[in-house]
Amino acid sequence: LFAGEVKPGNKIESGENNGMVVSLGKFSLTLRKDNGETVSLPYSRLVELPIVSKAPSETAIARTIVIELADGEDPLLMEQRLKRQLAISPWVLAFPAPIVESKTDRDGKTTFSITVFGIEEEHLKHVERALLSTKLKRA
Repeated sequence: LFAGEVKPGNKIESGENNGMVVSLGKFSLTLRKDNGETVSLPYSRLVELPIVSKAPSETAIARTIVIELADGEDPLLMEQRLKRQLAISPWVLAFPAPIVESKTDRDGKTTFSITVFGIEEEHLKHVERALLSTKLKRA
């Protein structure tokens, strides 16, 4: 019925039912509404309403996290640890891919600028906390 239009992970807008599609069943879809409530919507009800469906890459929001290394920290090791943390994070979208950039100033201070993409602001807060805790861990 909705093949190609509505898929798990897509954000849909349909009347009062706005949110992310969690799963597609035989007779209904499960939707996590923007307010956090999870509802089951029968397809018969959805065919009566106009539906706007957006792929995750169309609804992605970005957050840039800046991490300054302490004196003596190895920038290459930190970059590996940050990328590893991004790879295992369930809240980071693979597309668009995270961007990790480093800059070393004249005094030898290295700063990382990490731009991540997610679907919800709350998810990106989790990512930021995880990346900042990566900085605090010592290998």
